[in-house]
Amino acid sequence: MIWWGRVHLWYVCLAATVVCVVAGAAAGDTAITSPSSLLGVSVPLPLSLALPVLTAALLLFALDRGDGPAERAAVRPVREFTAAALGGLVLMAVLLSPLAALTWDAPLAPAAARNLAGSLGTGLIVRQLLSRQLAPAAPIAYVLLCTVVGVSASPRSSEVYPYAWPFAGTGSLLAWVECVLLFAVGVLLFVRKRAAGGVRIN
Repeated sequence: MIWWGRVHLWYVCLAATVVCVVAGAAAGDTAITSPSSLLGVSVPLPLSLALPVLTAALLLFALDRGDGPAERAAVRPVREFTAAALGGLVLMAVLLSPLAALTWDAPLAPAAARNLAGSLGTGLIVRQLLSRQLAPAAPIAYVLLCTVVGVSASPRSSEVYPYAWPFAGTGSLLAWVECVLLFAVGVLLFVRKRAAGGVRIN
């Protein structure tokens, strides 16, 4: 499977996942602001919660690199191996996040690992049901959508709506459940269903 790792940028994806958690934790309270159409005020998205979206986009892009016919003809179960690799990256991020949180005093580090799972699941679902070409952009588009209609912000307080898990803090149980479900459904569809707009990789 060394060939598979090289074709699908496995080492780049592995490094990107580590950087996602570590850089996000080191960023501290740094946030990206964008306007909300609900009240016309700026909505801050912590950098630690934004980086997982970009990492997921990279993983989804790397997923469709390679020789489809060669992988379909492979004796080994390539799709199942790929799904396990994606799960391993998410698990690594989850396990690394508490250490990063303690090192940089970054309570949002576990939420970054959670958002990686949710973003990756979102992209996998779009890949299998709509279009594999749209998959890398799907998690980015969802975060942008949530900045517009997912947060009710005011100068005094802000409210994150239940579906806006990219903005939720580490302690949000609902956000954790949503991201786990998204990732589980995405992986299940990836293993069992032909990708929209293309052929299966095995």
